[in-house]
Amino acid sequence: MHSQVVSHGNMYFLRSLFCIKLVLDELYILKENNSHMQVKQQILKEA
Repeated sequence: MHSQVVSHGNMYFLRSLFCIKLVLDELYILKENNSHMQVKQQILKEA
């Protein structure tokens, strides 16, 4: 019984970590896209 509770807690913990990882990946992609956009705007200004 006790081990079931522990494994359930681990599943919840892993799911939380997975969600956090997805969010961080999304933020990273957004950041990368923003920097690319800024570079493009910079190039357009130079041209």
